[in-house]
Amino acid sequence: MKISKWFIVVMVVLFALLVLMEVKTPNRYNWKERTYSHKDDNPFGAKVVDSLLAASLKNGYEVRTGSLPEAYENDSDLNSAILLVNYSFHEYGNKYRHQVVDILLEILSRGQTVIIFTDYNLGSDMYNKLNVMTESYSDNQFINSTLELRDSIRLEWKQDSCYDDTEFRFRAFDPGFSIIISSCSNDFGGEYEYEDIDGNNYVIEFNNDIEWEPLLLTGRYNNEWIAATCDYDGGKLVLVSYPLLFTNYYVLEKGGAQLLMRILSQAGNHPIIRYDATLNEEHIEEIVNNKSQSPLRVFLDHKSLRWAIYLTLIGILISLFFTARRKQRVIPLVEEPKNQTIEMIKHLGLMFYRNHDNATLIRNKYRQLVFELQRKKLIYLDEDNLDEKSQQTLADLAGVDTDKFNTLLIRLKAIEDDEFDIMSIRDKESKRLIDMMNKMIDNM
Repeated sequence: MKISKWFIVVMVVLFALLVLMEVKTPNRYNWKERTYSHKDDNPFGAKVVDSLLAASLKNGYEVRTGSLPEAYENDSDLNSAILLVNYSFHEYGNKYRHQVVDILLEILSRGQTVIIFTDYNLGSDMYNKLNVMTESYSDNQFINSTLELRDSIRLEWKQDSCYDDTEFRFRAFDPGFSIIISSCSNDFGGEYEYEDIDGNNYVIEFNNDIEWEPLLLTGRYNNEWIAATCDYDGGKLVLVSYPLLFTNYYVLEKGGAQLLMRILSQAGNHPIIRYDATLNEEHIEEIVNNKSQSPLRVFLDHKSLRWAIYLTLIGILISLFFTARRKQRVIPLVEEPKNQTIEMIKHLGLMFYRNHDNATLIRNKYRQLVFELQRKKLIYLDEDNLDEKSQQTLADLAGVDTDKFNTLLIRLKAIEDDEFDIMSIRDKESKRLIDMMNKMIDNM
């Protein structure tokens, strides 16, 4: 069974249009991974943020690969501020955590400004040496208290010498976030007791010599700190416990870029260098793989459509498996070419019969007879005087005596020379002359 070529063409065109439509469709973003990466253009990456800061900060903005130890070794320029996003003091393990805090203190002692966006637990060294800690909790009461605040978070900038107090409201993707706790913000009497995930109780003694100033508050009745700053030995440390503010999504929200600029303005006139530990090739490849690049991503992202494609491919493979062996086809019989000579003769005869052109028909037959005699008997019938031997041979071929044949020959030559009108030759005479010439040709 043959498949119409137009059907195949239409199916190929439709498939090409489908692929083109899927390619032109915007890529589906990943709303789960919070990478804060310089190379990630997902909602919770920082590609847009870094591009905006590089174009907006007149003192300069640069992104480098590395973390706090790399910043300490490579960036000894006192004219630059260091920025870390989603930084964890536990990234080298608990064994070396105090060394990382010491590195931070060394950088501050050099007179540099360090800005850290993180919601990780800071660790006991930060409590003891810098009088600060972060606490994570689920603020269900705040999120569900009223219909107005159910799916949003309200932040307030504390009025200072540069900025007025301003309220910012953003979408809350989850009810849990971290707040900053210091003896300056809470009446702990110099101590704070907390319970870790293993159920062990610890008492933290704050270093009351370090004073923290709040920058950003939650806007609740007890005004938990979200961003705060302190001076330490000639340097400045800015701590932000809500790192989502440094993401593509939040910076594009209303007021998001303004709030981020206020936080980074704590660096003063110094250029800002951000150290991003996710700029290694392995992490960038992971970010790219997390984004769906397939033209059929709409089908593959839905379970039912994905299984429909899988079953179709399985069916095609099964079909190819059973039809892969060679099929035996019937060999058609080759027919001999038909002899069209008889058909042509019948056609010519019918044409002469309808036109009643007996003279032309006799002339054509006579020319054939002349040709056959020359070729087979070497008798030239057009000669005026034939010898007796030739005359006798011709009479024998015609089956008549010599005198009668000479009479018929004279009649044929007269017709050949157009001495008769086309209508003067009767059908009976025409038939008699043609039969004689046929007989002579057959007898040769």
